Amino acid sequence: MSVSNQHSNGILEFDSISESDIGEYVCRGQNRVAFEEEIITLELIERNSPPSIVITPRSVDGNLQIALHSTQMIECLNQNPTTALDMSWSRTDSVHFQDDSVISKSHTLFPLNTPLEYEHSGTYTCHATNEYGSTSESITLEVVPPIVDDFTIDIEPNNVFPIDSVINLNCQYPESNEIWWSTINHRRKYDNPYLVNVRVEDINRRFICHAKTTDGKVFRKMIRIERFSESELIAKVSINEMERSLRHNQRKSTIDDRLS
Repeated sequence: MSVSNQHSNGILEFDSISESDIGEYVCRGQNRVAFEEEIITLELIERNSPPSIVITPRSVDGNLQIALHSTQMIECLNQNPTTALDMSWSRTDSVHFQDDSVISKSHTLFPLNTPLEYEHSGTYTCHATNEYGSTSESITLEVVPPIVDDFTIDIEPNNVFPIDSVINLNCQYPESNEIWWSTINHRRKYDNPYLVNVRVEDINRRFICHAKTTDGKVFRKMIRIERFSESELIAKVSINEMERSLRHNQRKSTIDDRLS
């Protein structure tokens, strides 16, 4: 949906909400350095309805990777703040599932600043209940080895390139006896160096280099494709231990149904 923006600060306002307003809205910004865009989805929810919740940070296909010993605030947010509700978290993967396995009775999954260990890997479900019913949302966490700085990734011919270009990703890591690439599906491996044709559909796509050392440890470093300009893309090597916000342009915003 195309909406003319009448506000220099980029705020999109509605005098009233109707069903015709439902849809996706794109905010675009550009300066001399880069071009960026964000997409939100507007939905209507009824006042007297079961809870509407969302888990943050957003993840791809409900899977979120977090580096070992790092901290990550994982929250279950009420999308209709006018209605009070009760929230709880439970672990629901097949190994640890129990009917009464409630591990948190707040909107946050783990206490603040909890360093995550390998045993935190699993599936967690947020349960929300109000006077009109119940709902739940789940997320699967994978605690992975921290990404180290000894990685070198060469992007050829350049890390900035025209849309629909072929780039070569060459990953190197000291003392590794096996190096391969993957995307979201870690089971599907691609040889290193990795030759890939990058299209506009690959914006926000991740490519992950895996390096296995002689002692069996696997280290990873990530590249994400972003828009650089209207005609160019850029491949950015993650400088953080772990990219925690996946596909951030798919964030969903819901709004209370104000129709009378």
